[in-house]
Amino acid sequence: MLKRIAILTVAVIFTGTASADNVYLKNGQVYTDCVAKTLPNGNVEITLKGGKMVLPQTEIAYIEKEKVNEEDLKAGEPELSAVLKAWEAAKGKKEEAGTETKPDETAQQVQQLVGLFKDPDTTVRDQAVQSLVAMGSKATPHLLKYLEDSDPAIRLHTSAVLAQTKPKDAVRQLLETLYAGSPPQGRAPYYMVEYLMNINTALVGVTGQNFYYIPNIDTQFEAVDKFVEWYKANVTTLPAQIGDPKKKEGEEDKAYEERVAKARQLKLARRSFEAPGAVPETPETPQPQPEEGPPVTPPVAPPAEG
Repeated sequence: MLKRIAILTVAVIFTGTASADNVYLKNGQVYTDCVAKTLPNGNVEITLKGGKMVLPQTEIAYIEKEKVNEEDLKAGEPELSAVLKAWEAAKGKKEEAGTETKPDETAQQVQQLVGLFKDPDTTVRDQAVQSLVAMGSKATPHLLKYLEDSDPAIRLHTSAVLAQTKPKDAVRQLLETLYAGSPPQGRAPYYMVEYLMNINTALVGVTGQNFYYIPNIDTQFEAVDKFVEWYKANVTTLPAQIGDPKKKEGEEDKAYEERVAKARQLKLARRSFEAPGAVPETPETPQPQPEEGPPVTPPVAPPAEG
Protein backbone atom coordinates (compact mmCIF):
# COMPACT_ATOMS: atom_id res chain seq x y z
CA MET A 1 0.00 0.00 0.00
CA LEU A 2 1.43 3.30 -1.02
CA LYS A 3 2.04 5.62 1.91
CA ARG A 4 1.66 9.29 1.09
CA ILE A 5 2.14 12.21 3.44
CA ALA A 6 -0.14 14.79 1.90
CA ILE A 7 1.07 18.13 3.25
CA LEU A 8 -1.53 20.41 1.78
CA THR A 9 -0.93 24.07 1.04
CA VAL A 10 -2.42 26.82 -1.05
CA ALA A 11 -2.29 26.32 -4.81
CA VAL A 12 1.03 27.19 -6.43
CA ILE A 13 0.95 29.87 -9.13
CA PHE A 14 3.43 29.37 -11.96
CA THR A 15 4.61 32.34 -13.98
CA GLY A 16 6.65 32.50 -17.16
CA THR A 17 8.86 29.61 -18.15
CA ALA A 18 9.16 27.06 -15.38
CA SER A 19 10.69 23.70 -14.71
CA ALA A 20 8.05 20.98 -14.72
CA ASP A 21 8.86 17.45 -13.65
CA ASN A 22 7.32 14.07 -14.26
CA VAL A 23 7.62 11.85 -11.19
CA TYR A 24 7.41 8.11 -11.79
CA LEU A 25 6.58 5.97 -8.76
CA LYS A 26 7.57 2.36 -8.32
CA ASN A 27 3.92 1.31 -8.15
CA GLY A 28 3.37 2.61 -11.70
CA GLN A 29 1.68 5.90 -10.81
CA VAL A 30 2.95 9.07 -12.53
CA TYR A 31 2.68 12.71 -11.45
CA THR A 32 3.09 14.99 -14.50
CA ASP A 33 3.58 18.76 -14.78
CA CYS A 34 4.75 19.11 -11.21
CA VAL A 35 7.86 20.35 -9.41
CA ALA A 36 9.91 17.77 -7.47
CA LYS A 37 12.38 18.81 -4.79
CA THR A 38 14.57 16.58 -2.63
CA LEU A 39 14.36 17.59 1.05
CA PRO A 40 17.25 17.43 3.56
CA ASN A 41 15.72 14.33 5.19
CA GLY A 42 15.83 12.46 1.87
CA ASN A 43 12.09 12.65 1.13
CA VAL A 44 10.84 14.21 -2.08
CA GLU A 45 8.41 17.14 -2.03
CA ILE A 46 6.09 17.20 -5.06
CA THR A 47 4.29 20.46 -5.84
CA LEU A 48 1.08 19.99 -7.82
CA LYS A 49 -1.51 22.49 -8.96
CA GLY A 50 -3.74 21.54 -6.05
CA GLY A 51 -1.10 21.55 -3.34
CA LYS A 52 1.90 19.55 -2.15
CA MET A 53 2.71 16.07 -0.95
CA VAL A 54 5.85 14.48 0.44
CA LEU A 55 6.85 10.96 -0.54
CA PRO A 56 9.70 8.78 0.71
CA GLN A 57 12.57 8.42 -1.76
CA THR A 58 12.02 4.66 -1.71
CA GLU A 59 8.61 5.12 -3.38
CA ILE A 60 10.08 6.91 -6.42
CA ALA A 61 11.49 5.17 -9.50
CA TYR A 62 12.89 8.28 -11.20
CA ILE A 63 12.19 11.96 -11.91
CA GLU A 64 12.08 13.37 -15.43
CA LYS A 65 12.71 17.12 -15.73
CA GLU A 66 11.64 19.37 -18.60
CA LYS A 67 11.05 23.05 -19.34
CA VAL A 68 7.52 24.24 -20.07
CA ASN A 69 5.83 27.61 -20.31
CA GLU A 70 3.04 29.00 -18.17
CA GLU A 71 0.29 28.24 -20.67
CA ASP A 72 1.25 24.58 -20.84
CA LEU A 73 1.08 24.30 -17.07
CA LYS A 74 -2.38 25.84 -16.98
CA ALA A 75 -3.77 23.45 -19.57
CA GLY A 76 -5.47 20.27 -18.44
CA GLU A 77 -5.44 21.03 -14.71
CA PRO A 78 -6.24 17.80 -12.87
CA GLU A 79 -9.10 17.42 -10.43
CA LEU A 80 -8.21 17.70 -6.74
CA SER A 81 -7.85 14.45 -4.83
CA ALA A 82 -10.40 13.58 -2.14
CA VAL A 83 -7.92 14.60 0.54
CA LEU A 84 -7.31 18.00 -1.06
CA LYS A 85 -11.07 18.48 -1.45
CA ALA A 86 -11.54 17.80 2.26
CA TRP A 87 -8.99 20.44 3.17
CA GLU A 88 -10.51 22.92 0.72
CA ALA A 89 -13.94 22.29 2.25
CA ALA A 90 -12.58 22.88 5.75
CA LYS A 91 -10.95 26.12 4.63
CA GLY A 92 -14.16 27.25 2.92
CA LYS A 93 -16.27 26.67 6.01
CA LYS A 94 -13.84 28.71 8.06
CA GLU A 95 -14.06 31.63 5.63
CA GLU A 96 -17.87 31.47 5.60
CA ALA A 97 -17.97 31.64 9.39
CA GLY A 98 -16.52 35.16 9.29
CA THR A 99 -14.44 36.87 11.95
CA GLU A 100 -16.98 36.64 14.78
CA THR A 101 -17.33 32.85 15.07
CA LYS A 102 -14.19 31.27 13.68
CA PRO A 103 -14.12 27.49 14.25
CA ASP A 104 -10.91 25.81 15.28
CA GLU A 105 -9.08 25.22 12.01
CA THR A 106 -7.13 22.19 13.17
CA ALA A 107 -10.24 20.49 14.59
CA GLN A 108 -12.02 21.05 11.27
CA GLN A 109 -9.16 19.66 9.24
CA VAL A 110 -8.96 16.60 11.49
CA GLN A 111 -12.71 16.05 11.22
CA GLN A 112 -12.63 16.31 7.43
CA LEU A 113 -9.74 13.87 7.10
CA VAL A 114 -11.19 11.39 9.60
CA GLY A 115 -14.33 11.35 7.46
CA LEU A 116 -12.21 9.95 4.62
CA PHE A 117 -11.37 6.87 6.70
CA LYS A 118 -14.62 5.36 5.39
CA ASP A 119 -13.86 6.10 1.73
CA PRO A 120 -14.03 2.94 -0.43
CA ASP A 121 -10.75 3.90 -2.14
CA THR A 122 -7.74 2.51 -0.25
CA THR A 123 -5.48 5.25 -1.61
CA VAL A 124 -7.77 7.98 -0.28
CA ARG A 125 -7.88 6.38 3.17
CA ASP A 126 -4.12 6.06 3.21
CA GLN A 127 -3.61 9.65 2.11
CA ALA A 128 -5.89 10.81 4.92
CA VAL A 129 -3.85 8.84 7.47
CA GLN A 130 -0.57 10.29 6.22
CA SER A 131 -2.00 13.82 6.12
CA LEU A 132 -2.86 13.50 9.81
CA VAL A 133 0.58 12.06 10.52
CA ALA A 134 2.08 15.11 8.83
CA MET A 135 0.04 17.41 11.08
CA GLY A 136 1.84 15.88 14.06
CA SER A 137 1.10 16.74 17.68
CA LYS A 138 -1.38 19.52 16.93
CA ALA A 139 -3.84 16.91 15.59
CA THR A 140 -3.57 14.59 18.62
CA PRO A 141 -6.07 16.31 20.97
CA HIS A 142 -8.70 16.21 18.24
CA LEU A 143 -7.96 12.60 17.26
CA LEU A 144 -8.23 10.94 20.66
CA LYS A 145 -12.04 10.88 20.72
CA TYR A 146 -12.04 8.86 17.50
CA LEU A 147 -10.06 6.06 19.15
CA GLU A 148 -13.32 4.80 20.66
CA ASP A 149 -15.62 5.64 17.76
CA SER A 150 -18.44 3.19 17.08
CA ASP A 151 -17.23 2.78 13.48
CA PRO A 152 -14.43 0.16 13.29
CA ALA A 153 -12.84 1.81 10.22
CA ILE A 154 -12.51 5.15 12.01
CA ARG A 155 -11.07 3.47 15.11
CA LEU A 156 -8.58 1.46 13.09
CA HIS A 157 -7.23 4.33 10.97
CA THR A 158 -7.09 6.68 13.96
CA SER A 159 -4.97 4.13 15.78
CA ALA A 160 -2.76 3.86 12.67
CA VAL A 161 -2.08 7.61 12.83
CA LEU A 162 -1.17 7.49 16.53
CA ALA A 163 1.03 4.42 16.01
CA GLN A 164 3.17 6.60 13.75
CA THR A 165 3.06 9.90 15.65
CA LYS A 166 3.52 8.28 19.09
CA PRO A 167 2.12 11.24 21.06
CA LYS A 168 4.06 11.70 24.29
CA ASP A 169 1.30 13.87 25.71
CA ALA A 170 -1.43 11.20 25.52
CA VAL A 171 -0.06 8.34 27.64
CA ARG A 172 -3.14 8.12 29.88
CA GLN A 173 -5.62 8.13 27.01
CA LEU A 174 -3.71 5.48 25.08
CA LEU A 175 -3.42 3.21 28.10
CA GLU A 176 -7.09 3.63 29.03
CA THR A 177 -8.08 2.69 25.48
CA LEU A 178 -5.80 -0.36 25.43
CA TYR A 179 -7.29 -1.47 28.76
CA ALA A 180 -10.84 -0.87 27.58
CA GLY A 181 -10.46 -2.89 24.38
CA SER A 182 -8.54 -5.85 25.84
CA PRO A 183 -10.63 -8.72 27.23
CA PRO A 184 -9.67 -9.85 30.75
CA GLN A 185 -9.27 -13.38 29.47
CA GLY A 186 -9.26 -15.16 26.16
CA ARG A 187 -8.41 -13.56 22.83
CA ALA A 188 -9.47 -10.21 21.45
CA PRO A 189 -11.99 -10.39 18.56
CA TYR A 190 -10.33 -10.72 15.18
CA TYR A 191 -11.54 -7.27 14.05
CA MET A 192 -9.87 -5.61 17.08
CA VAL A 193 -6.41 -7.16 16.74
CA GLU A 194 -4.75 -4.63 14.39
CA TYR A 195 -6.41 -1.72 16.19
CA LEU A 196 -5.10 -2.84 19.60
CA MET A 197 -1.64 -3.56 18.21
CA ASN A 198 -1.48 0.00 16.85
CA ILE A 199 -2.29 1.42 20.27
CA ASN A 200 0.34 -0.82 21.84
CA THR A 201 2.88 0.36 19.25
CA ALA A 202 2.14 3.98 20.21
CA LEU A 203 2.51 3.19 23.92
CA VAL A 204 5.79 1.35 23.44
CA GLY A 205 7.16 4.26 21.43
CA VAL A 206 6.00 6.83 23.99
CA THR A 207 7.06 5.05 27.18
CA GLY A 208 10.03 3.00 26.01
CA GLN A 209 8.43 0.00 27.77
CA ASN A 210 7.65 -3.19 25.89
CA PHE A 211 5.61 -5.79 27.74
CA TYR A 212 5.06 -7.90 24.60
CA TYR A 213 1.36 -7.27 24.27
CA ILE A 214 -0.26 -9.57 21.69
CA PRO A 215 -4.06 -9.29 21.60
CA ASN A 216 -4.72 -12.60 19.85
CA ILE A 217 -3.24 -14.79 22.58
CA ASP A 218 -4.80 -15.68 25.91
CA THR A 219 -2.29 -13.83 28.10
CA GLN A 220 -2.42 -10.38 26.52
CA PHE A 221 -4.05 -8.76 29.54
CA GLU A 222 -0.99 -9.52 31.68
CA ALA A 223 0.94 -7.05 29.51
CA VAL A 224 -1.79 -4.43 30.03
CA ASP A 225 -1.50 -4.90 33.80
CA LYS A 226 2.25 -4.30 33.57
CA PHE A 227 1.63 -1.10 31.61
CA VAL A 228 -0.78 0.05 34.32
CA GLU A 229 1.79 -0.68 37.04
CA TRP A 230 4.46 1.22 35.11
CA TYR A 231 2.15 4.21 34.62
CA LYS A 232 1.24 4.46 38.30
CA ALA A 233 4.93 4.31 39.25
CA ASN A 234 5.96 6.98 36.74
CA VAL A 235 2.91 9.22 36.42
CA THR A 236 4.55 12.19 38.17
CA THR A 237 7.57 12.12 35.86
CA LEU A 238 5.61 12.30 32.59
CA PRO A 239 6.00 15.44 30.44
CA ALA A 240 3.06 17.81 29.95
CA GLN A 241 -0.02 15.79 29.07
CA ILE A 242 -3.25 16.51 27.24
CA GLY A 243 -5.80 17.23 29.97
CA ASP A 244 -3.33 18.67 32.46
CA PRO A 245 -4.85 21.68 34.27
CA LYS A 246 -3.27 25.10 33.86
CA LYS A 247 -1.53 26.57 36.85
CA LYS A 248 -3.54 29.32 38.50
CA GLU A 249 -1.98 32.68 39.18
CA GLY A 250 -0.29 32.61 42.58
CA GLU A 251 -0.98 28.89 43.07
CA GLU A 252 1.63 27.02 45.10
CA ASP A 253 3.61 24.33 43.33
CA LYS A 254 2.44 21.57 45.66
CA ALA A 255 -1.23 22.41 45.17
CA TYR A 256 -0.76 22.50 41.41
CA GLU A 257 1.10 19.18 41.40
CA GLU A 258 -1.79 17.60 43.30
CA ARG A 259 -4.27 18.84 40.71
CA VAL A 260 -2.09 17.48 37.90
CA ALA A 261 -1.81 14.09 39.63
CA LYS A 262 -5.60 13.94 40.01
CA ALA A 263 -6.12 14.77 36.33
CA ARG A 264 -3.70 12.02 35.34
CA GLN A 265 -5.42 9.26 37.34
CA LEU A 266 -6.35 6.30 35.15
CA LYS A 267 -10.02 5.69 34.42
CA LEU A 268 -9.94 1.98 33.75
CA ALA A 269 -13.01 0.19 32.43
CA ARG A 270 -13.38 -2.58 29.88
CA ARG A 271 -16.09 -1.92 27.32
CA SER A 272 -17.19 -2.42 23.75
CA PHE A 273 -16.89 0.53 21.34
CA GLU A 274 -19.23 -0.85 18.70
CA ALA A 275 -22.76 0.24 18.02
CA PRO A 276 -25.21 -2.70 18.28
CA GLY A 277 -24.96 -4.87 15.19
CA ALA A 278 -22.24 -2.73 13.60
CA VAL A 279 -19.42 -5.27 13.77
CA PRO A 280 -19.53 -8.78 12.34
CA GLU A 281 -19.38 -11.55 14.86
CA THR A 282 -16.34 -13.76 15.05
CA PRO A 283 -16.81 -16.70 12.69
CA GLU A 284 -18.01 -19.78 14.50
CA THR A 285 -15.58 -22.64 14.93
CA PRO A 286 -16.80 -25.69 12.99
CA GLN A 287 -18.06 -28.36 15.33
CA PRO A 288 -16.36 -31.76 15.03
CA GLN A 289 -18.44 -34.35 13.27
CA PRO A 290 -18.55 -38.00 14.36
CA GLU A 291 -16.21 -40.19 12.39
CA GLU A 292 -17.78 -42.66 9.99
CA GLY A 293 -17.37 -46.29 10.99
CA PRO A 294 -18.46 -49.67 9.65
CA PRO A 295 -22.21 -50.08 9.30
CA VAL A 296 -23.85 -51.36 12.42
CA THR A 297 -26.27 -54.27 11.95
CA PRO A 298 -29.31 -53.77 14.15
CA PRO A 299 -30.04 -56.64 16.50
CA VAL A 300 -32.62 -59.14 15.21
CA ALA A 301 -35.41 -59.98 17.59
CA PRO A 302 -35.73 -63.72 18.37
CA PRO A 303 -38.66 -65.49 16.71
CA ALA A 304 -41.80 -65.60 18.76
CA GLU A 305 -42.60 -68.93 20.41
CA GLY A 306 -45.45 -70.73 18.68
